[in-house]
Amino acid sequence: MTPDQSRRLLRTLVGICHLLLIIAAATWALSLQQSLPIIAVASAAAVVPLALGIRGLYLDKADTYRWLGLVLVLYIGFGSVEVITSQRESLSAVVMMMAALAEVLLLMSLIRNAPPTPRR
Repeated sequence: MTPDQSRRLLRTLVGICHLLLIIAAATWALSLQQSLPIIAVASAAAVVPLALGIRGLYLDKADTYRWLGLVLVLYIGFGSVEVITSQRESLSAVVMMMAALAEVLLLMSLIRNAPPTPRR
């Protein structure tokens, strides 16, 4: 497998993890036993940061990979806390945590193997 094919495969896997994470975050927010305004705010807070990174992922921007890696650490932490403190089975939180963890690992590989950027 050539480096270009490997990079393309990693980008595809990151995209799949990212979409899975968006779906899991929205599902988690919709599963809250709260009133409609709280669910709307939770949905926006869970999905908007991830949606902001879609364009940068598509365009293969290294800066997007870096800041998205930081954001994903928050999702991993939040998913871990939600799974531990949840009195009921929280499958969406488990999926959210695992998808974020997989995406961070893939992003680290993409960042490490990124082509050098020209200096300004």
